[in-house]
Amino acid sequence: MKHRFTAILIFLFSLFSFLIFSGCQRSSVAAAAPAVLPDSAAADAAAGSEETEPVITGPDWPVLAILKPGANPIWFEYSGPEFGKPGEPRQIASPAEASLVDFTPWPLSYYSAGLLPFYSQASFKEPAKFGQSRLDSFLALTVNRCGFIIFGNDPVNGPGCSVVYKADDPGGWDPYSAACVFLYDQKPAVLLYRDNFFSVPGAGPPEYPVRLLEETSSVPTGINLPVFDDFSGEMTALNYGPDQNWYYRVTQSDKSLPETAYYRTAGLAQPGQKISQGEYRGGSAPANAGDDAPVIKTLALFAAENISKLPDYSQKTPVLRMISPFFLCARDFAPEHTTGAEFIYLTGYFINNPIGSDPADPTEENDGSGLALAVLPDGRGFACREKSVFTFSLPSLPQGFAYTGAGLIGNTLIATWEEQQEYSIGAAGFMALDAQTLGL
Repeated sequence: MKHRFTAILIFLFSLFSFLIFSGCQRSSVAAAAPAVLPDSAAADAAAGSEETEPVITGPDWPVLAILKPGANPIWFEYSGPEFGKPGEPRQIASPAEASLVDFTPWPLSYYSAGLLPFYSQASFKEPAKFGQSRLDSFLALTVNRCGFIIFGNDPVNGPGCSVVYKADDPGGWDPYSAACVFLYDQKPAVLLYRDNFFSVPGAGPPEYPVRLLEETSSVPTGINLPVFDDFSGEMTALNYGPDQNWYYRVTQSDKSLPETAYYRTAGLAQPGQKISQGEYRGGSAPANAGDDAPVIKTLALFAAENISKLPDYSQKTPVLRMISPFFLCARDFAPEHTTGAEFIYLTGYFINNPIGSDPADPTEENDGSGLALAVLPDGRGFACREKSVFTFSLPSLPQGFAYTGAGLIGNTLIATWEEQQEYSIGAAGFMALDAQTLGL
């Protein structure tokens, strides 16, 4: 009788626990080991992890966490020195609960310097191993003064989960600022430079101005671009112009009166042509939104129509700063060529090939279907999917905070945010959210 009573108690306790876990629909984050999520959706996997512990195979980057975002966002801030690992993501309840960080001029802050989607090199070499799914795609996030945070689809827990990796070198990056995030040899790269106004005292020019993210190394590789051989001085800015040329600025800061020169080149492996300051400025102008993809043009016109009705932005021209697996870096688009207008920048993501097409062929033609999204600093968003347009909203931020970037990895939306005060940044980080809850 006593054993029967005990068995009944165990059964009731198990049933009660099951009901609680089953009804708990929340976002979750787990540590890298074991590589399963300790929530209701992964309870069965966790229960069997002692027998068959899943192992994440892929790039040689350390795994920070595995995310399973839901309708509620998962928030992270970049840690300060008080947490021992400056620039490394630290989970918080919301930006309102972020650390009280002193405002620092942006070149010296730990902030999101740029998002960039890219495809794994291994998937091209071993297509049979990866198949035609998009498990071979990644989203690289550059953290100023620190390194890369990389988001990838989770081959163990499915498309609703994302693996968070890191590849950093704080000691090598810390004195320098990120000038441009771009693809070089189909790999994410960052141009580092010394800011003329906010340089760290005593810091010399970087030995290798460009840091390249390699899948075989947990530390970004320092390289010199071939275009560097054509000049003396430091490259302090790099832009991809609307004419599909690269524009860059070179500063000789070791002189008593620093000298600046401007160049243009069709490719970073080719010598640059010296140009005027006015021509350089023209290389920073936004491209016509109809020049590259119909879906971007549709989105730009839709965003412009809606923004014209918003009191805060009605007198400004919207510019879409878009990232894509098919772009060499973030590119600016406007509804039409504009000069002298005051811009309001939206940040977003674009992919133009429909599901089922070859991910290794970004030039594949299609009928204009695809997905493009863009977000205002306050979180109001606009999207175009399969030629249909709609609006959405990201979670609201406290006053003085702004969204600065957005991208997709699988079903997960990654959005970067920061606390702003003129040219300085306080707290900063990123957010993960199930994109399907937004209709994306």
